[in-house]
Amino acid sequence: MESKNLANSIAFQLFKVRENKIKVHEIIGVKQFTDDDSWIVEENKLNESLEAMRLIFQKDLLELKRKSLEDDYYFFDCSFQVYTNTYQHRFREFQDQNYDAEQEDFLKYEIEKHFRPFQNRFFWHKEEKMDYSEYAEDINCFNITLRKKQHYLVNLLKDKGWSTKVEILKPSETELINNSLDPVTITFSPLELENFSAKTLSNDSILSDKIKWNGGPAQLGFIFRNLVEEGYIDSPVTKEGEVNCSAFARQLIEHFNLKTTPASLAKYLNLQNSKFEEASRNFLSEDFNLPDIRRVS
Repeated sequence: MESKNLANSIAFQLFKVRENKIKVHEIIGVKQFTDDDSWIVEENKLNESLEAMRLIFQKDLLELKRKSLEDDYYFFDCSFQVYTNTYQHRFREFQDQNYDAEQEDFLKYEIEKHFRPFQNRFFWHKEEKMDYSEYAEDINCFNITLRKKQHYLVNLLKDKGWSTKVEILKPSETELINNSLDPVTITFSPLELENFSAKTLSNDSILSDKIKWNGGPAQLGFIFRNLVEEGYIDSPVTKEGEVNCSAFARQLIEHFNLKTTPASLAKYLNLQNSKFEEASRNFLSEDFNLPDIRRVS
């Protein structure tokens, strides 16, 4: 993929620039304590070199944004189209890394990230973060896209019943130099119930618009696994093409109102699990039979 190769190339160049800056600053530091005034020349050369590299980096970053649109390749400053195209994939990855996470958790994580671009504009190079924020902050199209993503995320979270308040502080010069202050404060608060018209109220709590499941996780898991086996629905699959029980469980919990956890429900979706076998015996004892979809189509 051209985009990934270009991103790796930019990361490597950032690494080289950083190493060169360290080396030159060490030389300048030594010469400043001697009668050798050549450190001024060294410093001027470094500044000229950095300015030239700034133009190169900005050109490469713009090219990466263009190529990423062709390749549907995600990076922090990718186009809004690529961001939305990869949203569900990144949400699933977030769930895999954060047990019991819901969409609002992912949205809060993304909002925190996109209102702190100075912390998140980086590429990986040999397990090190190579920061490119100083080259991207004055690229106008990057900032336009960033604002669009921020607006999109805040509105999605609002639809989930949460408001977002962002405060950008003005740190003192000392704090800026020492990098000792995070200038962004983000607060998430539940929306007032009267403004949350998409929900209904019961027992002073907000009920979701999920389908109410009157049975337990055993019945839900067994029935839906059979729907998959007989061809009525498709489930998420692993890289090996097998039913991804964990992902399937999360999908069902998103749409059905029942008391269980993804980990527990996943057991009832797994043909090899004793929980599924127990549920199967109970259903078969009542002559349960779901025909293959082709037999009734």
